[in-house]
Amino acid sequence: MSRRFAVVAIGLLTAGLALPSAAAAGRIPTDGAVPDLRMMTPGSFRVCGAPTSGTFQTENCPDASSNDRWLRFDSILMNVGAGPFKVVANRTSTAEDHMHAAQWIRKPAGAWRKVPTNAILAWAQLEDGHPHWHTQGMEQYRLFKLPSPFPGGALVGVKHGYCFFDGMLIRPDLVATRPTPLYSFYSCGLPGQSQDALKLTVGLSVGWADEYPWNYAGQRIDISGVDDGEYLVCLTADPSNDFLELKDTNNEAWAHVELITLSNPYRVQVHVMGAGRTPCQTQVPYSIPPLAVS
Repeated sequence: MSRRFAVVAIGLLTAGLALPSAAAAGRIPTDGAVPDLRMMTPGSFRVCGAPTSGTFQTENCPDASSNDRWLRFDSILMNVGAGPFKVVANRTSTAEDHMHAAQWIRKPAGAWRKVPTNAILAWAQLEDGHPHWHTQGMEQYRLFKLPSPFPGGALVGVKHGYCFFDGMLIRPDLVATRPTPLYSFYSCGLPGQSQDALKLTVGLSVGWADEYPWNYAGQRIDISGVDDGEYLVCLTADPSNDFLELKDTNNEAWAHVELITLSNPYRVQVHVMGAGRTPCQTQVPYSIPPLAVS
């Protein structure tokens, strides 16, 4: 059983206006416990063909070919801040096709402070077959060519929305870490049954993380036509800078990989040459353009 679904089992038992981004507006509160989002370094690399079948969560990994190659990998989003990452989303009626999200910061006395954001939640069935609600643009995956850039810029992963929750306890040493999960898989809505929901609360507790394994829907970047050589896989948390954090400078993680094509039988090896959690710009010898988040 995957760690993601192990926590689902636990969960069963315990169960408008354009706004500037929160951080850009300089509204980091001094009277509350602020989260800090980080990415773990990507892993479990492999190259597959385009998926031809799947389940509610996963996609298969057919053999790649010279004109059908997709780089797949794991990603893990975690909260290592002083307080929980809590997002409350709502809409006035089902006539709206998405929910508007606000972040809530826990204050010392136990009350909560509401911080409006530009973030939205969307029903994800058409996007990647997940029949629940996803926070759009919570992460972004990019591939940079080394040592010189792709002519058209970085290649971007196909996934846009995420259901994040307390899936794995990764930092039990942090002061505010709780020993049991608070936000469950079902906080994103009951699969196939919550299309008409008007309000949801999603989040990540301090010390907890959410994992998207390599075979989950959308965990891939199209590398068809990409030559063998060295590349940087860059993962970014909260790329639109919608949410308040203790730091925005530690939101990236990367892996330096080499692609090696074998001919008989045809397959592509992914050799990991290094990995880290510094800004991706420190690993690329040319200027990285600003993030473009859809």
